[in-house]
Amino acid sequence: MSQFHSRKGYTLLELIISIGASSILVMGLGSSLYLAGQAVAPSETLQTTLNATEVLHNITDDVQNAIYLSEHSDKVIEFVVRDMDGDNSPDVVRYEWSGTPGDPLIKKFNYGSPVEVVEAVENFELKYNTRSTIEDFPPSLISSEEQLLGGFSITAYSSSRTLVVSSGNWPGFYFEPSLPASAEGWTVSKVRLGLSQDDAADNGAFDLQMRTATGSHLPTSNVLEQVRVYEAELPSTIGTKEYAFSTIQGLLPTDRLCGVLAHVTGTYAAKAKYHYSRGEDNLHLVMSNNQGGSWYDEREELLFHEVWGTYYQENGSGMTVTRNYFTGLNASLQIGDSTASNVRTGIPLLNSPESLAGLWEVDFDGDPLGTDINFDNLNDWSLVDGDEFDTDTLTYGVWEANDAVLRTTPAHDFIKPTTIVVRMRATTTGGEGAVFQINADWDGSNALVFRLRAVRQANNTQTFIAEHQATAGVWKEIVKVENLPLDFLEGRVVISPEDMNHAIFVQGNLLDNYNYTRVAADSSKKYASLYESGCDAEFDYVSIRVSE
Repeated sequence: MSQFHSRKGYTLLELIISIGASSILVMGLGSSLYLAGQAVAPSETLQTTLNATEVLHNITDDVQNAIYLSEHSDKVIEFVVRDMDGDNSPDVVRYEWSGTPGDPLIKKFNYGSPVEVVEAVENFELKYNTRSTIEDFPPSLISSEEQLLGGFSITAYSSSRTLVVSSGNWPGFYFEPSLPASAEGWTVSKVRLGLSQDDAADNGAFDLQMRTATGSHLPTSNVLEQVRVYEAELPSTIGTKEYAFSTIQGLLPTDRLCGVLAHVTGTYAAKAKYHYSRGEDNLHLVMSNNQGGSWYDEREELLFHEVWGTYYQENGSGMTVTRNYFTGLNASLQIGDSTASNVRTGIPLLNSPESLAGLWEVDFDGDPLGTDINFDNLNDWSLVDGDEFDTDTLTYGVWEANDAVLRTTPAHDFIKPTTIVVRMRATTTGGEGAVFQINADWDGSNALVFRLRAVRQANNTQTFIAEHQATAGVWKEIVKVENLPLDFLEGRVVISPEDMNHAIFVQGNLLDNYNYTRVAADSSKKYASLYESGCDAEFDYVSIRVSE
């Protein structure tokens, strides 16, 4: 029978091996505990990085829907967003840092008390992304003085023959203007002919017609304008007679005309002076024997005539206005001492707000003196006399001026591209009408003094007038558009101080752009104003935007 004996302990070798294994196990557990501790309590760099990331995330939420940037620099951004606090009004948010390491990042909401977003900031920097749009305006066209554009002197060759004007004999002339090479177009203001009565009955009449010409130098059927000539009003012997034309405008330098003496009544309506051998290819007689049914030319013969008018040519090189829009910004924030904790992000500005140095706008839905459309915490408008605004003059978004003068505040030099839109009308006749006036592009004590006027006429139409001062205190009319309806007239003006030029639109149509000069002006009047002058007037809307 076998016997078994129990052991009471470990051998020395077993004990040594056991202690070694335990040491390795303890070291492994210590590493695990250290790593776990790091996960629960991250390093200072990691913590500040997480904090900066959260702050930039909050800034992104605030600024990406901005509709206007009222202030922007590398350390400050103040912007306007649509209603955030439920009061149905836009709100203003501001972030700013002094630029001194260790100072806080501050946030303000609607100009309230500052709140520390971060207690101590090492660096905060903003950079802005923009896109540009360019509005080009061609050179303006200026008109010459009235002058002789061509023809042949009526007083030359006193012994020249005459042609009779009758139903079977319609004489005329082919005409090419003599223009400078720089001319962009021309107009006809008057025509002179050598005419006399045909007989003592003097009961005839003809129409002096200005028609377009064919490439073969013959009249077309297109009558641009005509004047009735009565034989009884003509002299008994050949003399110079002059007839005015008012609507033959906008002709191109390549346009050619024919003058036609179209018989109307009487056996013979007149005699016209001509020459049988003075014609040329570009200056000659045209004839019809069948009342304008067909025409032929006599290029060796000449009907004496003089055509007077004006030509217009480009003035200057035009103007270009650049407008900039914010599309996004790049923000960086460092809270801790280590540059490794600096966090950067790009923020899109979804509304692409325009970059403006000044903004005034009012649609007269309420008291304009309480308006702060540019969110600088200052009222945008005041009355020149300092009175309170009479809200009884407001009706359904329209202001009846009632002898008050509304002006922009605070003072502004308007030395950057300025775009103006105003809708106004005169409701009674007399005086200077509804007036918008601005003193812009200030240079010391000199400025562009400019105004728009809507004037009601006795025939129940309105006239739109734009004028500026070329001499201090003296208004010069540069645009006049007549026979406009009694509704609100919209004028748009773009002023480019760099070009010393301004473009003028009426009812959405560009009329032209015009050079200006600065004149001595009252430097206490660095503003735009709305008022009525000698009549009753109403204003529906005004906007003034000054680009940066």
